[in-house]
Amino acid sequence: MKIIYHCSQNYQKQVEAIIEKWLREDTFFEIQTSGSTGNPKNIQLKRSLMEISAKMTAQAFDLQTGDTAFCCLNVAYIAGLMMVIRALVLDLELIVLEPTANPLATIEIDPNKKVFYAFVPLQIERIIEENPEKLQNAKAIIVGGTAVGAKLLQKIEMLEIPVYATYSMTETITHVAIRPLNGNNKSNLFTPLQNVVLALDDRNCLKIKAPVTENEWIVTNDIVRFQENGFELLGRIDNVINSGGLKIQAEKIETLIEAFLPNQRFFVSGLPDEKLGQKVSVFIEGKTNENIVETLKLHLSVLLNKFEIPKGYFFIDKFTETPTGKIDKNKTLNSLYF
Repeated sequence: MKIIYHCSQNYQKQVEAIIEKWLREDTFFEIQTSGSTGNPKNIQLKRSLMEISAKMTAQAFDLQTGDTAFCCLNVAYIAGLMMVIRALVLDLELIVLEPTANPLATIEIDPNKKVFYAFVPLQIERIIEENPEKLQNAKAIIVGGTAVGAKLLQKIEMLEIPVYATYSMTETITHVAIRPLNGNNKSNLFTPLQNVVLALDDRNCLKIKAPVTENEWIVTNDIVRFQENGFELLGRIDNVINSGGLKIQAEKIETLIEAFLPNQRFFVSGLPDEKLGQKVSVFIEGKTNENIVETLKLHLSVLLNKFEIPKGYFFIDKFTETPTGKIDKNKTLNSLYF
């Protein structure tokens, strides 16, 4: 396996430690979950299951010996770690960079290489804006970590190379389902990888059984709707707001707000309310801006019913983040006093 480093010596040592651990055939790898849905925790991943996951990815994206894996995600977490492991298992060339907003800004990659890229939404958006021509050697691009918004989706649809959203978590050793975001196969449905079995629990949340889970059920907090060819991801059950007896999915409102706040971080959550139980509230990162509030009120009043319409708008200078850069809603809310 050939490795090309574009990173600091300290980061290179982190990657080399992973490779050394793999080559000496360690049985377990300890890794921390991202903390986006709860407190981060350390879990043990079996080497044998990581190898299965790498081979499932190879089958899904037709990865072959000699292809190139481009790792620009933090190797301390599952997405970056598995890019390194895939290169080891599948005998891929590996290009390593430290995580940055535009990992292709300062490097050139041989256009004849067949590259398998993995990005978070911020990274691919920045690349499309600044260096889209550098993606032309992509064999496939996967995007994960957080949802792909409507504005970014429009930009991705203009690309000719295939881009996929992934459904993944640390406990399933990255992705177990993928969704094409562009091309003739573009879909709003995630389709499971081979030998992945899906079901619903009594909350309408997704259950997963697959070789990477040792064929044991893993229960998620993701509310989904099954259709003939896959499933639609509706949102997380912990993002359900019970207002006036109506169960409201926060992601539904966030999708509508995104059109008016394309470059600003925000989220929707419920605050305790004596009459409603919870009142729908919008939290926006940045300085108070009444013009934004008035625009959103007018826009949402037409599209939502009276219980779904946000009752409060709160501006926060800086959101609290998880170690992987996602918004930590719980800690952000816990730090506020209204």
